[in-house]
Amino acid sequence: MNLLALRYFCHVAETESVTASASQLYISQPALSKMILQLERELGTSLFDRNGRQLTLNRTGKAFYQKVQSALLQIDDAVAEAEENGRNGHTRIAIAVHAASYLFPQIAAGFREEYPDVHFEALLPNSPTEMTMFSNREELCLFSSPLEPENVDRISLLEERMCLAVSQQEEFSEFPVPVSALWNRPFVAMKTGTVREILEGACRKAGFEPIIAFEASDIYTLKMLVEYGMGIAMIPETSWKALLSSKVQKIPLKESITRTLYLGTHPRRYLSEYSRAFIEYCKNFCCTL
Repeated sequence: MNLLALRYFCHVAETESVTASASQLYISQPALSKMILQLERELGTSLFDRNGRQLTLNRTGKAFYQKVQSALLQIDDAVAEAEENGRNGHTRIAIAVHAASYLFPQIAAGFREEYPDVHFEALLPNSPTEMTMFSNREELCLFSSPLEPENVDRISLLEERMCLAVSQQEEFSEFPVPVSALWNRPFVAMKTGTVREILEGACRKAGFEPIIAFEASDIYTLKMLVEYGMGIAMIPETSWKALLSSKVQKIPLKESITRTLYLGTHPRRYLSEYSRAFIEYCKNFCCTL
């Protein structure tokens, strides 16, 4: 049993899939499966309930995960603090970007102008859950409402209105546009995430289910689908404003539909001097938007 095996176990526990974890960890699936099975043999008990390719922690596995995750956090914090106290200092900032992935590069680039020695490790998860708001060694995370994770200390960075992003060919008879007027309009939307949840919630409140004509896995694809008239999109007007162009216009909504962008910190994880400076930079940056 070694630290690497324990880290891999935690990753599989969070994704509930050897296939997904192997892809994200850049390790072969058979090697990862072998490592998990070896760990279970060493412990003399199974840690997962297996249903095809789906793995779910059993009662023993859940208890083991909590203890191991806590121990790994302490080890990572000890390493981070030692690096910061050492001669070269600790210049790494690890952050999980669950929201505002279009805005994050601007923030990181601006921060590095002030702190050129800092380097970022940014993780862009597919779908945040309570268990995986932080994974591996991230001490920070960007996320937005309506996500309400537990055990995450948060700082409100930005409250922004939702608006429509539409091609130049789209026409509307009323401005601002009420959500109820969109009942027969095709939408393009992200496959998952809080922006998708906000879209669906707003439409249901107006009494209909949105017609999702196309789903995108990234913002660039969504932008191109809107640009070519494949549908309209509901987007945050500030953090996603880079989607707008000469071919994609912003249309205001009649209803006040908002989302809040948060910077989260792990309540039990060490924050380096640079991480604390980054938090202040994010607050100041978002005040200028």
